[in-house]
Amino acid sequence: GVVTSKVTPRKVAPHTNNDDAAILPELEEGERFVYPEMHSYCLQLYSPATWETVPNATVEFEEFESVVSMQVVRLQSEQTLTGLKSYLALCTCTDKGEEVTAKSMIKIYDIAEVVPEPDKPLTKYKLKVCYDREMKGPVCAIGSVRGYMVGVVGQKVYVWSFMGGKDLIGVAFVDTHLFVHSITSIKDFILVADIQKSVSLLRFDHESRSLSIVSRDFQHLEVIAANYIVDNKKLGFVVSDMMNNLIVFGYHPEALESQGGKMLLRRADIHVGTRVSSLWRTAVRPAALQGRSGLSLVMRRDKRHVTWFSGM
Repeated sequence: GVVTSKVTPRKVAPHTNNDDAAILPELEEGERFVYPEMHSYCLQLYSPATWETVPNATVEFEEFESVVSMQVVRLQSEQTLTGLKSYLALCTCTDKGEEVTAKSMIKIYDIAEVVPEPDKPLTKYKLKVCYDREMKGPVCAIGSVRGYMVGVVGQKVYVWSFMGGKDLIGVAFVDTHLFVHSITSIKDFILVADIQKSVSLLRFDHESRSLSIVSRDFQHLEVIAANYIVDNKKLGFVVSDMMNNLIVFGYHPEALESQGGKMLLRRADIHVGTRVSSLWRTAVRPAALQGRSGLSLVMRRDKRHVTWFSGM
């Protein structure tokens, strides 16, 4: 799924009435009047094989509704043998100005397979709405960990259960610093990035359903993006900041300066000369071990990832 936006003129000016409800009166001005422009968001499914658009698999979002984050999440499900199922999750925010209270929503879609139309094989994919409800606060980022949904509401990190595929049930939460805008999970760990207070490492225990802070960086750092560095049994953390730097952190509880693991240790600083806006990982392809005759004997399984970054 790909979310795009286009700029369109707005001919309505939202404001509140006596009941604090938003009303949208139509603006009728002259031909030379310049109307304000806003983004209109749209979700479109594409085929991963041919990159063609999937017919009748488009979601047009409402006026003033912006898509904040979109992730493919693996949540608990009784429909699969593994007990996990992939969903397409989005969090949106509807902002109608400072006089109207903003609202946030979480939307979960299932990409279902149906009987395709004749001579149209791509029509077998349909978007099915599994969850679409308003939240009590602004949801800034979403993800998944161990089959549970993870979401950030302001400075709080919540973990929800989606068992049954109908409703999100709160399981655990933890308070962080000011404003968390990015979360990335791997196994039981969740790396959260704050807009001013650097990064924190959380751990979710799915047996006791508890969420706790393992370690954090106590220095002031304006984080843009954060992700992991995976090298077999070694795990690191890479962060991009507003000063065009990449910072590598490590979790070393045996080191004296880490205060028993409470502090993430700064291991490297790289100035890349551009503002890094995104970080993501891909698995390393398995390498073949060569024998004396030159034939491949066995495929070596490397649990390593390549961490990529893109800048503006």
